[in-house]
Amino acid sequence: MKTRLVFILLLLAFMSLQAEVVIAETVNGTVDSKLPKITITSPAEGEVFAPDDVANISFVILEDSFTESPEEPVNLQFYFDEVQNPAYDVNMTASDTLFNHEWTVPYQLSDNVYTKVIATDYFGNTAEAASGVFEIAESIKNYGDIDGTAEIDSYDVSIILMYLVDLDPLPEDPAPWEDWRLQLADVDLNGELEAIDAAYILQYVVQIIPSLPVYDPIRSSEVDLEISNDQEYINIYASSEIYGLLLHIDRIKNIELGNIDVLDSDCLFQENAGKFALISAIGCSGNILRVPFERRLDEEASIEIMVELNGFSQNINYTLSEPVPETNKLSAIYPNPFNPVTTIDYELSERGSVKIEVYNIKGQKVAVLADETKDAGRYSLNWNAEGNNSGIYFIRYSTGAGREVKKALLLK
Repeated sequence: MKTRLVFILLLLAFMSLQAEVVIAETVNGTVDSKLPKITITSPAEGEVFAPDDVANISFVILEDSFTESPEEPVNLQFYFDEVQNPAYDVNMTASDTLFNHEWTVPYQLSDNVYTKVIATDYFGNTAEAASGVFEIAESIKNYGDIDGTAEIDSYDVSIILMYLVDLDPLPEDPAPWEDWRLQLADVDLNGELEAIDAAYILQYVVQIIPSLPVYDPIRSSEVDLEISNDQEYINIYASSEIYGLLLHIDRIKNIELGNIDVLDSDCLFQENAGKFALISAIGCSGNILRVPFERRLDEEASIEIMVELNGFSQNINYTLSEPVPETNKLSAIYPNPFNPVTTIDYELSERGSVKIEVYNIKGQKVAVLADETKDAGRYSLNWNAEGNNSGIYFIRYSTGAGREVKKALLLK
């Protein structure tokens, strides 16, 4: 009995030693073991990344090396210059045998960087593999050179403006552009191509800023635009400096819009099919734009504008105010003939007194429909002639500027 117990204890001890086998790394980053096998596919040896690039860390854990998927998260560690402690440590939940991690490259220049992947199998054994050595260096990309000529000029700026308004300036690379061109255009490194990127390139061309990309971009905290309208134009006013502006007029109700007028000469712009892009190297503010319009119907008119201003985006809904009438007039009586109710429309060009009276064919006053002071605007009122005889009546409209008379026919 004791001999059997000793045998069992020795067997357990042997199994425990087997579970603690030290896993060695190979030169190519592949662990050769019956425990988890890890192969790092990216970054490969000798790659160069620039600060703020997004590096894709990819690796494979061989499917047959796990009894089950690892229960513990997979651990990524980033080392600089062969230091003992990792500079960055990331845990990834294991859900498949192929893993990807997007790593935003830090501003830590080094020619000796590598990543290590550590995984744990079902029994708690760990395996690890290291990538080849890669480098973080100042940008090797020619940011701002959109057309690939090795020169950065105003044409690169105009290409971005056209692209933003859905024009296709490069037949050899039709929209949407290839990734490398979008990366060169994204000079503020935020992952989006915006009007402000074109503004930075223009600033570089005219030597306001010394280099690209831009590591301290301008960002608005809000959209500082004010919209108003008169009888002819929708006016856009900027209360702070605009460097990059993109407008997309998305929804239009009961109006027709003309081409946008730019009121500041220190701007470059493009317009196409409801989209408008504007940039300025020195900034512009005040009354910058106006849009001519015509109303389609005598009803509420509105527009919805998607705005990107200095890198900040917002939707603006604007309902047009009613234009102030140019003159005082009795504009309509309808229906006419009527029985027994008719509507009377009138306009007032400025605040003042209004009197509307009704006279019969004998010159006798039969009703006073209004006698009051009103603000400038357009108004309507009804006259119910239920107690009056059929015939011709005269509607007299009187203001401080004069009077006007129109006929109405009551038929019963």
